[in-house]
Amino acid sequence: MKFISSLILTIVLSGCAVVGESFEKVETFSPDTATLYVMREWNSGSPLFCTDIYIYGKSKGCLRSNGFMRIEAKPGTVYFRTDYISKSKYKTLELNAGDVLFIEWQYHNTSKTENIIIHSEGRGIEIIKGLKG
Repeated sequence: MKFISSLILTIVLSGCAVVGESFEKVETFSPDTATLYVMREWNSGSPLFCTDIYIYGKSKGCLRSNGFMRIEAKPGTVYFRTDYISKSKYKTLELNAGDVLFIEWQYHNTSKTENIIIHSEGRGIEIIKGLKG
């Protein structure tokens, strides 16, 4: 019985582990496109699940708890959304070539609400330094 309990605990805890590279500096893709850093802190939503990030209606990957993603976007109007709870909640972004945006996705378990926050570069870097890519 102890073996089974230990095995289950190991599986659950390994799902919480975040692997990936640490943020070192702002990197852009091209002067002709915008760069989006999408972040999720550990206390936002369930740490066992990731949320899909969509731009232009296409999935750009799964954002883990305590993680971040770097995404290239074309200049112009961009519709940004997640696929966690509200599949119809979009954030409209107006992007210019060379822009760098820091976007934080938050989910509040108690109120079951989502927030998509655009941070200044200074605040975005402060948050992202504690996350893994």
